[in-house]
Amino acid sequence: MIIVDFFSDTKSEMNTVVYRSVIPSNALRKAGHCVTNLNIRHWIKQTREARLACIEADVIIIQRTLFQESISFADYWRQRGKTVILDFDDAYQLIEKHNTAYKFWGAAKVDVESPEGEKTESALNFNPVDQLRLGMGKVSGATMPSRILAQDWKPFGRTYYQPNYFDTSLFKVKPEGLRFYKDRIIIGWGGSTSHWQSFEGSGIVPAISSLIEEFPEIIVLIVGDKRIHDALPFPSTHKTYLPYVKWYEWPMMIHRFDIGIAPMYGRYDDSRSHIKTCEYVLAGIPFVASISPAFYDFREVGMYATGGDSLKQEDFDQR
Repeated sequence: MIIVDFFSDTKSEMNTVVYRSVIPSNALRKAGHCVTNLNIRHWIKQTREARLACIEADVIIIQRTLFQESISFADYWRQRGKTVILDFDDAYQLIEKHNTAYKFWGAAKVDVESPEGEKTESALNFNPVDQLRLGMGKVSGATMPSRILAQDWKPFGRTYYQPNYFDTSLFKVKPEGLRFYKDRIIIGWGGSTSHWQSFEGSGIVPAISSLIEEFPEIIVLIVGDKRIHDALPFPSTHKTYLPYVKWYEWPMMIHRFDIGIAPMYGRYDDSRSHIKTCEYVLAGIPFVASISPAFYDFREVGMYATGGDSLKQEDFDQR
């Protein structure tokens, strides 16, 4: 099979693309398939490289970007016998203002840079979420790493649950010598401000505060966006911060945790993938997570809490 995959992340981000493009593409190549990976800008501009790759391809995968001209391009190639797949991993219709992606998906605005390098905010002449819904009817189907996401987008087209896969070799590191503190218990988590409602609504903040009072050796390590670290109301002696690391360095970072956490709250979080619990399992790190349909496949391992909205065990399936 010949596949062309148009990925959205830039080299500086390398987040979604790792699990939705890099790892699957490498696995498909090992299985004997031919896979070409091109940045999404080639698809949007329909460059020579994009057109040649699409002509040869049996399957065309578009990551996230399906609006305006992109919809027309998807329809064009599908009319020529190509299987065109949209892949996305976020509940864009539920994004809230604290999420950095809200400007585009929620407010329909972008930053435009002038030739002098000055940035100004400009309103789009379309709603990205509405365009995505419209585009769902022009593709062969959509893949996503969440059963809830697939359920919520099913009214707009064919949806398929395709979980995130991992390069397990990266987790085969020896934890010796990786600890920051010899006499502290490290509760660790990594991520961006898109998870703030997870901390705010899950009940994990007062829970950890109570633990700190009982076990003063606890320290909370936040990796990623410092705004999460700064907003957590723990004493400065009981929280610490490290900046984002490269995706291939993340497994080693997890090995610095004594306990991992995966707080979740609401439909937006339920639409996430199982990435956090899976990573903790691969690293052999005990974890505490919120009960959520996102973690259904790992419900037999780890410890789960009902959290702020009093979920019960059956809510692993759906809300």
